[in-house]
Amino acid sequence: MQLTKNDWDRLSSRWLNDNVIEFLLKFWHYELLRDNPQLANQIHVFSPFLYQKLSDTQRTYGLESALRWDSKVNIFSKKFLIVPINEW
Repeated sequence: MQLTKNDWDRLSSRWLNDNVIEFLLKFWHYELLRDNPQLANQIHVFSPFLYQKLSDTQRTYGLESALRWDSKVNIFSKKFLIVPINEW
C-alpha cells in the first residue's frame, strides 16, 4: 500500500481520504497482530472502498466485485468487523 504526496498533504489540513484511512487501519491491525495476535485474529478490517463499491448504483457488479476482495476471509468466524465509511 502506498500513500502519495497528495494523501500526505491532506493530513496538514486535517482531512482524511480513503487511502490514508486504509493505510492507518492496516498499520493498526498489523501492530495489533504483533502485540495481541489472539485479539487481532478475531477482527477483520474491510477497505474504505467497500462502501463506495456497495453504494454505487450505476454499476451492477459492485457487490460481486467487492465480495471478491475479501473472499479468502470467513467473516462469520470473526468477532469484530470494521467497515470504515469515509463519506462527505
